[in-house]
Amino acid sequence: MEDKKYTGVHLTQKESLFVTLLGYGKSKMVELSYLWDKDEEKVPVSFNMIRFKQKKKVTQEGNKIKVSYEIKIPIVMTEYPPDHLNKKEKRDPLRMFIEKRIEKDISKMFKKCQEASSDVVGIGEEIRAYHPNLWKEGKWKELYKDMEIEAKVDVQIERSGSTR
Repeated sequence: MEDKKYTGVHLTQKESLFVTLLGYGKSKMVELSYLWDKDEEKVPVSFNMIRFKQKKKVTQEGNKIKVSYEIKIPIVMTEYPPDHLNKKEKRDPLRMFIEKRIEKDISKMFKKCQEASSDVVGIGEEIRAYHPNLWKEGKWKELYKDMEIEAKVDVQIERSGSTR
């Protein structure tokens, strides 16, 4: 916080997207795409995330800080060629795939930021404001590098298919 400088570490486009959503939540709709290895075939999966909502919880166990995100993401499917998604047994595996991929991408983004000592989503601001005892216990860069950050994603498929 006190000595802001460029770290030299670049985030991918997806990582930057999650920084924006988790740090500032300023986007109302975002499109994402993944390739899903389904039945030995790569299947394109594209969707719009709408009304992205998150809750952040900071806890301390001993001298370890843990930050947990609960993220709810309603989505609108824009591309999923193999099946019609009108049945729950077709939707659930797809929903679970999307949840795990988003969790993996967010985890990768946080790991990269922690290694670079770059608090791009503003966790330190919240800790300094609402948990001053944690802030005072050590140097922020060291605390940030060592803290556990996890994200639990809950996806709801709101609509699928062409909406035009």
